[in-house]
Amino acid sequence: MSAESVAEEILKDEPFYRKSGGGVTLGGGEPLAQADFAAAILKKCKGKGLHTAVETAGHVPWPEMEKVLPYTDLFLYDVKHMDSQKHREYTGVDNQLILANLRRLIEMEKRVVVCVSLIPGFNDTANEVGAVARFAANLGIESMNLLPYHRFGEGKYRLLGRPYQFRGRKPLSPKKIRELKKASTGAGLKVKVGG
Repeated sequence: MSAESVAEEILKDEPFYRKSGGGVTLGGGEPLAQADFAAAILKKCKGKGLHTAVETAGHVPWPEMEKVLPYTDLFLYDVKHMDSQKHREYTGVDNQLILANLRRLIEMEKRVVVCVSLIPGFNDTANEVGAVARFAANLGIESMNLLPYHRFGEGKYRLLGRPYQFRGRKPLSPKKIRELKKASTGAGLKVKVGG
């Protein structure tokens, strides 16, 4: 589809967005992997006065991120881990570009909510989640979403014939999630469980 045809499809629901106070969120995958396409859609939506958001992992060259800045009201920014080595071990890349882009967004006074997917055995301790919360709070970010791990992806990986790194891991207990929320709130952020 072209960006124009996607925007036309989105704008069919314009009355709903206006009545509900909602808007348009580009997610993925990684929408900034196709930054020109994303920018064109967002520009059309902003031109109609709609609120716009981008969900991103932030691992893109800054010039790609810059393309969407004029048309994005909110960034839902995924920060997986503060330890660069552990980040590389689990994702294949370190977190330096991700954190640098986050700092630049804040310097440009963009509204950001940090999102942390809580993965058992990867970032499910109060120290690890608290480190993300303190980093965000030190930047002046006010809000953080904790996204509990679920097992919905296992079947998709199986259908694709790909190994699933977290196969058999169980979601965190409600008690554990409360503990992680408390560690995050302690940094002075508004913390919500879920997206």
